[in-house]
Amino acid sequence: MEAIRTRLDTTGVPPCQFYPVAKNIPLRVALRLQESLELPGIEVQEVPLRDYKYGDFATHLFGYLREISQEELKNLVAAGYQPGENIGKTGLEKTLESYLRGENGLRRLERDRAQRPVRELLHRDPVPGQDAWLTIDYTIQKAAEEALRERLTYLRKQTKYRRARAGAVVALDPRTGEILAMASQPSFDPNLFADVVPPKVFAALNADPDKPFNNRVLRGLYQPASTFKPFVVYAALREGVVRPGEIFYCHGYDRVYGAKARCWVAEGHGRQTVVEGLKNSCNAVLYELGRRLGVERLANYARLFGFGRTTGIELAPGDAKGTVPDPDFKARLRPGDPWRELETLHFAIGQGYLEVTPLQLAVAYAALANGGLLLRPTVVREIRTFDGRPVRRFPLRQVVDRIPMDKETREIILAGLNEVVTGGTASGAFAGFPLDRIPVAGKTGTGEKAGADDYSLFACFAPADDPQIVVVVVIEQGGSGSLGAAPVARKVLEAFFGVESSPPATTRKSSPRAQPEAVATPATASRTAEPVKPEAEEPAVALPLQPPEANGLETSVTETAGEENL
Repeated sequence: MEAIRTRLDTTGVPPCQFYPVAKNIPLRVALRLQESLELPGIEVQEVPLRDYKYGDFATHLFGYLREISQEELKNLVAAGYQPGENIGKTGLEKTLESYLRGENGLRRLERDRAQRPVRELLHRDPVPGQDAWLTIDYTIQKAAEEALRERLTYLRKQTKYRRARAGAVVALDPRTGEILAMASQPSFDPNLFADVVPPKVFAALNADPDKPFNNRVLRGLYQPASTFKPFVVYAALREGVVRPGEIFYCHGYDRVYGAKARCWVAEGHGRQTVVEGLKNSCNAVLYELGRRLGVERLANYARLFGFGRTTGIELAPGDAKGTVPDPDFKARLRPGDPWRELETLHFAIGQGYLEVTPLQLAVAYAALANGGLLLRPTVVREIRTFDGRPVRRFPLRQVVDRIPMDKETREIILAGLNEVVTGGTASGAFAGFPLDRIPVAGKTGTGEKAGADDYSLFACFAPADDPQIVVVVVIEQGGSGSLGAAPVARKVLEAFFGVESSPPATTRKSSPRAQPEAVATPATASRTAEPVKPEAEEPAVALPLQPPEANGLETSVTETAGEENL
């Protein structure tokens, strides 16, 4: 009783207002309380509970409810909130709290001296919350979640990437900015929070090193690695520092910095145009473009495509800004240590200090797909009353910025991204996909992180000649972009276009200049054999980053490029 009195005193609940002192009580206890004459003022009430029908389906999108905190109650008591109520804590549950909550009912009773009810003076029925109509496509969402889970399991059990436990998938419509799917792993079942959460359960989720509460689509900060290269090509073409047909020669390392800035193919790619540089993900081509552009122009063009700022999505807890580095940034991070040209080269291949979220990457690829419109991503289409009457319609196709996109520049970038899928680093992952009917423009990426396995990335849109969907996949410690992320994106595209799923080929003939031949190493030969990757992908060069982020998704990287792990 003393604990109950303390809670009542701290919440400031009026004496005439009920306050919940126990939840989820057994039925036999409820019946005894209702029949008891020895506990005046105690009343048993049935209360509605949120039922998440599909368990952890789209958990990070929907969010969860939990009992209102004392601090929240102080700020919201004027809005009619009462102690013990549930309130949205994250995701759509928090973003749309004012629409989903509804209105409490009211009973005003006359009571005798023993606090027993005598008669009802006022009765007002509760008003149901409103319904939210989303942009999410159930089929696409289901495909994204299943593909991500399956690939993570495959990587852990069938390859050397035993630490692949986390990742993210986002799909959106590049014509409108509508998000079609948003998946983040690991996840949790929000039904745990619909009732009283055992402290041990909540503590375990909070302590999980893989951070299941983290929506990696919005808050995961990653080096984009080679998925950033199309934006560097765009900048170089716009600034006139490269001619469309110009020939570069890749020896396997940068002409100035040598082993400090290597290409992922040790013997080099040989002669390369910018289109072939994208197709084969040739670091040497991008090093030279980065050198010609310089860090300031690289940073300006990165910001032009939305990196380094939030996307504007209305979804709690909001998305991270990421980092677009420049000399001022480094001066704040490491006073007295000037920006170096080698860091510019790392920037040009999507490494170094550059950090982006999967959602930012999807928005940027949507701009490439739609001809230059930087769109604000949306997840809610409309709010309606419980009986179907419209309350609010959310605007679609919200244009944040218009990026100049001339026909020649776009065609060069699209040619390179098409060839990534038809004959480049992602061709093995898309073997058997009907590219003749549904051409795909995409880019693989492989990032390195100190003390961890390679991070796997893939970004794409399709059909390349009439884009209707953008897909971005990130798998932490999932190996190369072609091994980990690209097969997940393929599954999402198959669901979107209604293509019958078929496994990609595990072997493929390719130019030894473009993709090195797979060989068995002691690391792989000593345990379950790993299927030969159909296309190799580059782990890129990068420098150490700033201290780890609070969200636990720090992406610090090693100082030198590694070789492809086959």
